[in-house]
Parts: sequence; structure tokens; C-alpha cells
Amino acid sequence: MKKILLSLVALTMAIAAMAQGLQKAPRLQQPSPTLIARSTTLHKAQITPADDQIWWGYFAGNEDVSTLGTGRAETFDMAIYIPAGHAMASDKKISAMRIYMADPSIVKDVKVWFSASLPDDIDAADYVQAVDASTLEADANDIALTTPYKNASGFYAGYTYTLTKAAYTIMQGGDYIKNGLFLRSSQTVTDWGEQSSFGRLALQLLVENTSIPAASATPEDAGPVGVELGGTAEVAIAMTNNGRSTITEVGYTLTADGQTSAEMTAAPAEPIPYNAKGIVVVKIPAAAQAGKQTLTLTLTSVNGKANQAAERTASIALQTVAEMKEWPRTVLLEEFTTEYCGYCPGATQTMNSMFSNYPELQERVAVVCHHSGYYYDWLTTAADRAYEWFYNSNGTYAPAFMYDRAVYEGRTPVNGQPSNAAYMKWYVDERLNVPAHANIELQATFGDDKKTVIVRADCFQAYDFASTPARITLFLTEDNIKAQSQAGASGSFTHQHVLRAVNATWGKELAWSKNTAGYDYTFTLEDAWKTDDLKVIAFISGYDSKDPTNCVIENAAVTTVGTGPIVTAISAPTTPATTTDGAIYRLDGTRLTTTSQHALPKGIYVINGRKVVKK
Repeated sequence: MKKILLSLVALTMAIAAMAQGLQKAPRLQQPSPTLIARSTTLHKAQITPADDQIWWGYFAGNEDVSTLGTGRAETFDMAIYIPAGHAMASDKKISAMRIYMADPSIVKDVKVWFSASLPDDIDAADYVQAVDASTLEADANDIALTTPYKNASGFYAGYTYTLTKAAYTIMQGGDYIKNGLFLRSSQTVTDWGEQSSFGRLALQLLVENTSIPAASATPEDAGPVGVELGGTAEVAIAMTNNGRSTITEVGYTLTADGQTSAEMTAAPAEPIPYNAKGIVVVKIPAAAQAGKQTLTLTLTSVNGKANQAAERTASIALQTVAEMKEWPRTVLLEEFTTEYCGYCPGATQTMNSMFSNYPELQERVAVVCHHSGYYYDWLTTAADRAYEWFYNSNGTYAPAFMYDRAVYEGRTPVNGQPSNAAYMKWYVDERLNVPAHANIELQATFGDDKKTVIVRADCFQAYDFASTPARITLFLTEDNIKAQSQAGASGSFTHQHVLRAVNATWGKELAWSKNTAGYDYTFTLEDAWKTDDLKVIAFISGYDSKDPTNCVIENAAVTTVGTGPIVTAISAPTTPATTTDGAIYRLDGTRLTTTSQHALPKGIYVINGRKVVKK
């Protein structure tokens, strides 16, 4: 649910607006556990650009795709706007339009059109061409224009169809861009309006434009990357295609310590169209000895042709270690939800079904719910509001999920609601399959009066994995909170995994010593919080204040708050910490020279085998 929904249709009640206004599909429509509907596979009748042509659109063709609609079987008119003087398409000959179909079996009366203004009557547009709906296929369809179109002034390019049954079928994706989506429908949203906040309309034009080089790609910096002595690291390099040719292969060299390798080649997992960003995995050998080094990657060629980009190099921060340690991963699953969100109870059921259908995940996933994303409610904290930053100016909505704050597609870690438990498991499995190079041993116990929760986290890392200083964040969550008024729920509703407190919104930097670090924190409890339903979640991540996509979590841990003393992993102190000789130990096993408890600074210590908190 996006906050913009209520302004799209002039209805007197919010519930009616949500029921009848323009909406993103409440659930993804794919029947099998696939992440998204990809938009890069064309049918066999695709049109290959000539040397002086390029497929161009605000929507590049490899973005994360979702569907939009009103939930009614009605006629939809969709368009993009190309202003006068536009470098790519203004005053250029356009010979074809590429339109994307979610389900062509339920469409009729398909037309492609061009118009200097948004037409009241599509048939009165400057150029209109009917399309045989029976020839359309799911995904991309290339429609050759009977007569090429050219306009030096601003113009709209669009297509129209009528749904034969209710569905969400308007394909769009990517971040907001002005002029990226104009839309109206015959019954619900009857006036033309720019709806670019939802994304970019899946539409492209075959444009004659020779100002674009045939081969041009720019890579981005990568790292830190860890590799074991004698091994080879596989490094994902993001790159942008600025050339006419869709990238299917690149050539590259590596330079380190003044020595440049022979040219090597690599292929993207999926072709990278013009004006789109994609990933190419390159192989980086370990250095001859342990340590850190910076390599320069140079993209030398694209599809066998010399790379014409002005910026062709990227830096890779490589760290070679004697032994690469890996730990089992616990995935942090963060949900955005509020009591105003009518779809959120369904998302809760999807998550519950995942854990019941796949019980092995119960020990591998930690869950926290942020009451934000679609307005706020009585459970919203300041941190919940702050975490809307992860939407990355892409419009907030709920239900939505983050999985280790990792980016699957696009420019935000935030993902929409999966349609079933298998979809959600797919996201989780993607993270579980990534090796964790950090670990947390977490303990939490109540203070003597149950007014506080005392937390100890012993942290370990294989190498400096984060491009920004690694931080630890602690969440205190509470289960079994009765809702006050949950939209979309029949009968009573109980909130789980509610965020109650955090040590610091963006975490605290860890002080590593030989790849280990300890962290202590005490939560102060409020009287309304039920002590029997509290959990503590800890996670280690980087934090890049300028980039929400560069805050990926390396590993997490979760524990129920206990009532006994904290027992920590003490690494072989000279005198065992269980002795009764009065010796004082830090929780990392270090024996202190003092035996006076009065001289100790605030912290947690082990004295005579017992945990002692000095306040």
C-alpha cells in the first residue's frame, strides 16, 4: 500500500479508495517460487536494432518488475512523455514500440499510439496502430510501426488495452523518474495523471540515434573482498551499459603492484541492455601473502569491441587471509507493517506459513517488525521511522520486507510482499547460501529487579568485510501484543516481533582486536512490556549513510532473555574464571591486575565464577 493511493480517486471514504483506486498488485502473480517476472526474454519475432538504432525507454528492461491496476476488468491507457530536446528520442525516427504484457490471454483491443498531448480519445491520437492480441506473448513484444514516427516537439508514446477479467497487469518497475508513467482507466481512474511514483512504465522505443557509441560500459568499485591464500575470489562487479549493444560479454584486465594481467573475459548472468546496470562476476586470485591490497580492474572490451567509455576502471579492495573462516548464517527478516495496513495480516500469515512449512528455518531466521512504511501507529518507535530510509526514495508502502538488508534487484533493500511461503523461503535461502564471515555469541539476562536487560555479544570476523566500519545493532523485541485496531484482520489480532528498543538506530562501531570484539549494553524496560515475551536480536553490518544499499548484514543472532547469569565464551585465561580466589576477569577472559571491585569502571565482569555488573 502506497500513501499516494488515497489521492488517486476522489472518493469519500479511505476504504473505498483502497478498494477501487489504482494499486500495485497486493501479491505477486507468479505461480512458482521465482523472485520476479523478468523482462529480458523476447519472443522469437523480436526486432534486432540496426547499427544506427537503439532500444530506449525510461524502463531499461532488466529492472525489478511489479504489476499495477485497479482490480477491475476495464480499459487502461498508459504512456510515457518525451519532452522537446530530449537527447535520446526527440526529433529521432522511431520505427517500433516494445510493450510488455503480464498476461496477454486476458487482453483485447490493443493499440500503440503517439500524441503531442494526452488524448481524450485514443483513436484521435496523432498516430494509432491496432495490434492483434492473439500474437502477443507474456513479457516483451516488439511492434513494428507501419509508418515511422518523428516529432521535434514534446510527445507521448503509449499503448492501450482492455482487460477481459479483473487483474493487475500494468507492468512497471525501477525508481521514480519524471515522465515515466502516465495512466488512466475507463471506470476507476478516469482522468489522466502522472503516476511515476509507482515506477517506470514497461515500454521502449526503437530509435534511430547514432550519438550513442556501440560499445561503452563503466564498472563500479567493489570490496572489501576476502580470499584465502592460494584461492580465487569471485567478485560481483556492477557496471552500467552506456552503449547501443546489449552487453553479453566483457573483457577485462587486473593491475596490482604495477603488474597488469592478460585480458580475461566474463559474461553477465543476464544480458545488460542500454542504460541499465547489471552484474558481471570476475575471478580475482589471492595475493602471494596475507594482507590488504588494491587492484585496478579495467574494462577493455564489450562484446569483442573496444570499450569506448571515458571511465573504464574500478578499484577492488582485496584482503588475503591465511585461513578464511565461515560461520552458519542467521538471516534477519525485517517487516514493515502497521495497524493501518489492510494487507499486513496476510503478510503475517505468509511468514507464519513459511516457518510451519519449513520448520528448519525457525533456527535460521530472526524476525523484527517495524511499525512504519504505511502511516504509523501506537507501536511505532523513532527507529522504525528512521528505517524508512531503506526505501531509498522509492515511496514507502506496507507490507514490505528486508532480508539482511540485501539488495535483490533495483536500488533498495526493501521488497514487496511475497505471494506465498515458497516465495519468502526463496528470499531467505538466497541469503542462507551466502557465506557469513562474521559471527555473534549472544547472551541476555534480566537485571536483579527485572527492570533491565543486560546483553553481552562476543563478535568474531574472518577479515574486515565491511567497506565502512563494522557496527553491532541490538534490537529488543516483544511478542504477543494485542492489537488495538488492525485493518484487514477478522476478529482479534496479536502482534509479534514488535521492536521495543534499540541500542542505537544505526548501531555502534565495534573495536576489533585480532578479529574479535566484545560489546555490552543494558536495556531499560518499561512497565507495560511483558518480560516473558522479550527477545534480543543482534546483528553485525556496515552502515553507509549515503547509500541504503551498502548496509548489508553479515550475520545475526537471537536469544530469549534469561534469568540466570551471563555465561560467556572465555578464551583460556591464565587462571580459570570459575576459581574463588577473588581474581577479576573481563568477559573476553582477560584477567585484571586489580582485585578491588570498587576500582572497576562500569561494565560486566566475572568474579569467583559469577557475573557481576558494575553500575
